[in-house]
Amino acid sequence: MVKYIFIMLFISSNLFAQSEVAQREVLVDPTKPLNFQVKKVNKVYRAGLPTLQSIIIKQGKQQAILDNKMYQKGQWINGYKITKIDKKKVLLEYQNKTYKLTLYSSSERFTD
Repeated sequence: MVKYIFIMLFISSNLFAQSEVAQREVLVDPTKPLNFQVKKVNKVYRAGLPTLQSIIIKQGKQQAILDNKMYQKGQWINGYKITKIDKKKVLLEYQNKTYKLTLYSSSERFTD
């Protein structure tokens, strides 16, 4: 009886050791080309464009309300620099790209 207990303990300890080794091994895709390398892509996320709510031009001073705050030309909002404010649009610059914000969508715009 004691023999059987020792044999069972020996078999179970071997099975446990093999399962631990199998868990540590990294599985390799057999269909992967031999010199395949994974390219790491560093994605840079930028903040979304602010919402233009109003344009105020008073005594030659242009201001825009973006995301519930008042801004002037040259100020920054969420990483965007305000480069121009006129009566119909606000131009923002981000990493040498220009974005145009208007008060109305193309279907809502009024003609001059």
